[in-house]
Amino acid sequence: MFSSSLSISGRPKLSLSPNDLPPLPARLGEVLAVANDPDITLVALDRVISRDQALTMRVLAVANSSYYGCSRRIESVRSAVALLGVRQVQNIASALTMAQAFVGEAGPGLWRHGLACAVWSEKIFIRLGLPSVDLVFTSALLHDIGIVVMLARAADRYQPCLDLARASGRPLAECERELIGWDHAELGGQLCRTWRLPDRIAELIERHDAPGAKPDLAHLVLALADRFASACGTPELAWMTPAEVPTALVTSLGLSTVDVEDLLAQSNDVASETSIFA
Repeated sequence: MFSSSLSISGRPKLSLSPNDLPPLPARLGEVLAVANDPDITLVALDRVISRDQALTMRVLAVANSSYYGCSRRIESVRSAVALLGVRQVQNIASALTMAQAFVGEAGPGLWRHGLACAVWSEKIFIRLGLPSVDLVFTSALLHDIGIVVMLARAADRYQPCLDLARASGRPLAECERELIGWDHAELGGQLCRTWRLPDRIAELIERHDAPGAKPDLAHLVLALADRFASACGTPELAWMTPAEVPTALVTSLGLSTVDVEDLLAQSNDVASETSIFA
């Protein structure tokens, strides 16, 4: 349970310590490590995933789904990597593994939003004509994990933030900072550091709502993917009204109005890809 502490800049605050944050199960950490290693070999990826029978079965079920349209049945993780590629299998393993962390009543919806955000990030990179940037997919999956933790560990203090955001129409992060002194992005970044995930993931999550004055490509793509996920029927929480996609964000990525329209026209494809993980 989080405890009250001194305010920062006059704002009420809940204190955070490592003991407040849930530990990362060892098995989950091992899978995430290989899922986020850009230099992972086929053999190492196969070895780690195949040790977990349930994960192996789910990876193969996804790989054999109609979405990927493979001409022959995939019967091993190694075959999945050979046909789909290392990065695609890493993304599948990461998505399936992280689902365990999204507990509670709001957890499944937040996981679907994160998954949609991750898929949108891949679509945006393709539209930009660029290869996917390492760790963006996992960062997208986890970007709202702070909401899950607050609802699980301090629902009585956190519920007023949700109530204020719903009643006022203001951004949730703004309401969080007003009522408890920090927002779910900050908490998500601290949680990732507690879990010893790569610092880059923590940095991306901490700034997913506000990329900052000099954002890099990864921050911009994550922020836009988050907006697209909300705009196309997968908001963070069911009652949220999707915000407009900021023009400045689109311009910073060098995208045109036509680019945005063409991307949003892929919303059914994103929904189909997301659904195979259900």
